[in-house]
Amino acid sequence: MRLVIIFIFLSTIISCSFRDKVAPMKLNGQYSIIGYGTAQNFLEDYDSRYELISILKENHFQFDFSEIDSTVRIDKRLGNKLFGSSTFKYKLGHKTITLINHERSIEIPYWKVNETIMLKITRHGIMHFSITSYHNTKKHNKRS
Repeated sequence: MRLVIIFIFLSTIISCSFRDKVAPMKLNGQYSIIGYGTAQNFLEDYDSRYELISILKENHFQFDFSEIDSTVRIDKRLGNKLFGSSTFKYKLGHKTITLINHERSIEIPYWKVNETIMLKITRHGIMHFSITSYHNTKKHNKRS
C-alpha cells in the first residue's frame, strides 16, 4: 500500500514539473486577421459593422509585435475603434495577452491552433479574431 501511495505521489510531482516547463508562445513580427466571429448585435449596428468590415478587408497586416521592446502596434483605425489606442506594451502569458498603455490594461484570452492564433476580443459585436503571421497570409493569397 505504501508503494502505491509513493508511486502516485511521485507521478504527480513529475507530471506537474513537466507542465510548468512549457514556455508560452512567442509573438514577433506582423500578423493579419484571417477570420472573425461576430455576435448577434453586430448585425444591428450598420455603421459600426461597415467600418469594421472595411478595416478587416484591407490586404495588410493589422498587428505588428516586437519582442525587443514588448510593443504591439495595431492598425490605427482598428486599434482606436476596439481599444481606444493603437500602440501598447504587451505581456504574453500561457492563456492571455495583456495590452498595457498609460491609460489602461486590457486582458485578451487566446488559444493557438496550428499557425493560427485565436484572440477572444468581445467588443463592438466581435467575438474573436483569427490571426496568423503576415508571411503565411501572403503565401495563402498567392495560392488562392
